[in-house]
Amino acid sequence: MPLSMEQIEANRLRLTASKLPKVLGLDPYCTPWQLQAETLGLIEPEESSRAAVLGGLLEEPIRIMAMQEWPDLIANSETFWRDELGASPDYLRPDSTADGKSSGFNGPVARAWIDCGPDSAPLGIQVQCQAQAWVCGKPECGVAAIIGGQPFRTLLWPADTDLVEGALEVADPWWKRHIVNRDPVPVGDVAPPLAIVKRLRRIEGKSIRLGEDAAQLYATWREAKALANKLEKEIKDQEATLRAMMGDACRAELEGGPAVYLQTISRKGYTVDPTSYTTLKEEK
Repeated sequence: MPLSMEQIEANRLRLTASKLPKVLGLDPYCTPWQLQAETLGLIEPEESSRAAVLGGLLEEPIRIMAMQEWPDLIANSETFWRDELGASPDYLRPDSTADGKSSGFNGPVARAWIDCGPDSAPLGIQVQCQAQAWVCGKPECGVAAIIGGQPFRTLLWPADTDLVEGALEVADPWWKRHIVNRDPVPVGDVAPPLAIVKRLRRIEGKSIRLGEDAAQLYATWREAKALANKLEKEIKDQEATLRAMMGDACRAELEGGPAVYLQTISRKGYTVDPTSYTTLKEEK
């Protein structure tokens, strides 16, 4: 059962089981950098993603199927606390917590579920579920999951106190430093998604000075952009020449190579609401 908006806001600045994998870098959709930016409101809010919409639609089917395996399961809408860690498991049973998970057919989440096999779950999911059991004082934790292209699965694990306490040794000081004290999180070796960075809130007129590493990064970006523009022009020129050579034909067999053809693609008309966005430019 989803939390209310009041519960979500109350939990926003506190460490919870669902945020633990993100702090540890185990969430394929949210880096520690992004977690800080979203938690502290440094980026503009995003409309619900397709994955979030799908997850909402599948909540009830997951609950119904999970009850066939666990008849004593009940939906939960409360947040529980132990020390400084909170947990809001989707379901409660007399001796365990349980969470409902879903994903589409593709993407990093679906691939992670496939890679770990039918009798296990991605490490980030296990950490979250174990943290829920630790907070709620249950001897077991479980997950019920609908993963695109795979059979419905329910998994149950014994509580692992050492795993949770080890995770908290890393996550708790990180949370205090980067959320409570608001120290910037290093971007790291993996660049944050451009779509996320574009949502960063900007202070009009503010200017800062960046070091040599940023200057080198900018030089590399300029070279890559120039190469991309050159390649894009070559691709368009070569396609235009090939189309001209085909004349009025829709298909052509290439000497010593494959056949190529022109495919008609129809697009639905749509209107786009007015928006504003930023682009990176160099001062002349």
